[in-house]
Amino acid sequence: MSPPKRRGKSIIPAENDFGEKSHEDEANANPPAASRGNGDESMARLRVHYEEGETTYNSAEEATADMASRGLSVKVIEGPDTLWERVQQAAWQPARPKRRNPAANATGFKQKLQAFRRISLKEND
Repeated sequence: MSPPKRRGKSIIPAENDFGEKSHEDEANANPPAASRGNGDESMARLRVHYEEGETTYNSAEEATADMASRGLSVKVIEGPDTLWERVQQAAWQPARPKRRNPAANATGFKQKLQAFRRISLKEND
């Protein structure tokens, strides 16, 4: 058991309920970084296995164009033509503009709620 570590005024215990065996298994579970690859591979690549072999595509546009040229019935996705279109496609879009004057609609709400207004018995007599 290791001594507790201090962080400011609080004490953070540096222990757990796992035995030594589980620590050894965890240490041996992941292969070394050298055998996993160099880490430069993009997660956005698409690997397709054809009868002729395996092909890796860098984008959906490239993949659908090649699949269509191979005779597969896919809809060809066309990417943005200009840099400005690519920026617009990747940029955040606002949900909707904010209301400029919320008090302007208050009269409309008041009129709708008049139907639910309590009527006193003294007024009906």
